Amino acid sequence: MPPPSPRPALVQFLGSAFSSTAELQSWAFMHLHSIKDRLPIQVVLDELAIRVVEHAANSGLIDEEFFDALRGMFPRRVVEISEIEDLWKVNAPATDTARILDRISQWSNLLDACGQRDEHLVFLVHGGREGSVQQFMQRIARNLDHECARRHTVAHVGTGHDQQLVSTVQTWERAFIEKTNLAGGTLDIALADFAEHRAVLFMIDHRKGPLPLARFGVRPQHGRREPLKELASFLSYNLRRALADGGLAHPVRVVIALEYGERPDLSPLQPLRDALASAAPLVFAGELVLSFPHWPDVEPSLREKMKGIDEPTLSTCKQAYDGIAARPDRSIKLLGNELHPIIVDWKEANRRV
Repeated sequence: MPPPSPRPALVQFLGSAFSSTAELQSWAFMHLHSIKDRLPIQVVLDELAIRVVEHAANSGLIDEEFFDALRGMFPRRVVEISEIEDLWKVNAPATDTARILDRISQWSNLLDACGQRDEHLVFLVHGGREGSVQQFMQRIARNLDHECARRHTVAHVGTGHDQQLVSTVQTWERAFIEKTNLAGGTLDIALADFAEHRAVLFMIDHRKGPLPLARFGVRPQHGRREPLKELASFLSYNLRRALADGGLAHPVRVVIALEYGERPDLSPLQPLRDALASAAPLVFAGELVLSFPHWPDVEPSLREKMKGIDEPTLSTCKQAYDGIAARPDRSIKLLGNELHPIIVDWKEANRRV
């Protein structure tokens, strides 16, 4: 008989463990901050439990930290929580493992800039499919606020506004305003209100993933505008003016994440680079280029995740890495999926010792 699906089991637990909708909302706002804006408010507890699991799973947030937070909330039900966690590990994608495999220099650069610099910053993050840009985006959404020296609110700016592709300066501005606490008004007022208590990082995404360069950088048909050029104009004029006039209490950051295939034409990125070079007080913090990692980048990440790892297990991980690295469709996500069961087995064996 196949094992039960983890989602219904987790939904049922949340619906029975929390005493009210308000209690689950409060817990989700504290531990799943990046999805709080997507959670319904006026719903019954069981419906909210469904939505919490749905959005958390789709964002790669149901991981070890998620279940640790549940155990902290319900110490008398740790056995039940651990059983659901084990069920989730067997069935769920290994996104947590993939997120921490490498990006040592890229992640450190992002953390240092966001934690130490007071300017308003823009980061251009891009890579081929083997770099799994979406995994890096999930890492930002999940870990930035906890690992950075400065507290941040992460807000996703989707590329669809009113069911239409964001492709003009005006629609880019409306998309940013839509993600602040104010549903309307001017951009400077919306930003000042949103950044009142902590720094804000706007992550521009397409359907919760990176912008596909083939679609957003291509020359448009007659009568249509090029989305990346319009984004460059919005950042260098509209957002620049709003930041200069807004008197913000905390800085704003923008992450523009793009993904492309093999041998891409990166010339559509140049208008962004040129526009950001003279957009003060908005500062271009540089480009984070993502690719499939080398083993010397992966090994220290594994040693950090698996404290006290023995050499035979590390050798097994190296063999798994070599197998994925040799594949033409290699990616960090595939590598994470391959290493995930090795890590789980190692942790289980050490838990019993």
